[in-house]
Amino acid sequence: VWVVSEGHAIAPTQRLYRFDSLGNLLQMIDLDTIVPGMKDLHLANEVNEDRLFVVGKEGGLQMLNWDGTPLITRINEEILNQAVPLDIATGPSGIIVIATQNQGFIQLTSIGELLDRFGIPYDATRGGAYQPGEYLMPAGLGISRDSVIYFAETNPTTGFAQMQAFSFSGESVLAMPGRTPEIDDSQVSVGTSGGPITYGTTVRGILNNLSPEQDYTFEALPGDVVLITLRDVSEEQTLDTVLILLDANQNEIANNDDANTLPTGFKSTDSVLRFTPGVAGSYIIRVTRFGGNGEYELSLTQE
Repeated sequence: VWVVSEGHAIAPTQRLYRFDSLGNLLQMIDLDTIVPGMKDLHLANEVNEDRLFVVGKEGGLQMLNWDGTPLITRINEEILNQAVPLDIATGPSGIIVIATQNQGFIQLTSIGELLDRFGIPYDATRGGAYQPGEYLMPAGLGISRDSVIYFAETNPTTGFAQMQAFSFSGESVLAMPGRTPEIDDSQVSVGTSGGPITYGTTVRGILNNLSPEQDYTFEALPGDVVLITLRDVSEEQTLDTVLILLDANQNEIANNDDANTLPTGFKSTDSVLRFTPGVAGSYIIRVTRFGGNGEYELSLTQE
């Protein structure tokens, strides 16, 4: 049994306790010796492996073994600091799910690699009850033996409470609002799925669990002022796009996750890249995602 105790007046201020099944204290770990400054911590124990996961509002995800030795620290720290973790749970086959305040539910592999994201922020302007797939401050999280994720929460403003269930196996188990018709992984062939592209062209495709990235190739000359844009055009607007520009040898030249200067009709999680090639040749546009599933629109222009 593992327990976190925070805010002690006498050092160590952030403590991790380990007890046996009878409640006898076996060990106390000073968490500041692992990652200083962590706070509002949550734990998940992988019962089939020698693993303990610790996550808080700062410092990313920490992986420890059962004697408290750090194995990997500060996993996805930048992403998780922005997302603000509220709870964590582990499930079969090493699945890790983190419930967050700003990014819904984030799925990770057993070594902390980012796989997927689910959830739609609660619409406070609409008010009322939660809709399927919506979250506000999901702090109650659990995963069943068949990998179904359950979460529960209560809206302190409206008093509405909810319990929902979903799965990262393909699309959500829930019916997503506004999706007509529903999009599932079998529809990845709709639109395009990569290939050659030329200046002045706009194409559409779908990113999902079966097709998380697609490559487009184009030719460019020195001095070309190239603009590449990628945006979510799905009805539910949950796709968080990422653009990666590569040379012909698959070396990364540039990337963009969230656009700073937004063209008309774009949102902050869409992607924009500008560059001027130094040499003539073939270049690769890799269309991928930080999370979510849905239809995208890719445009390549010469300014």
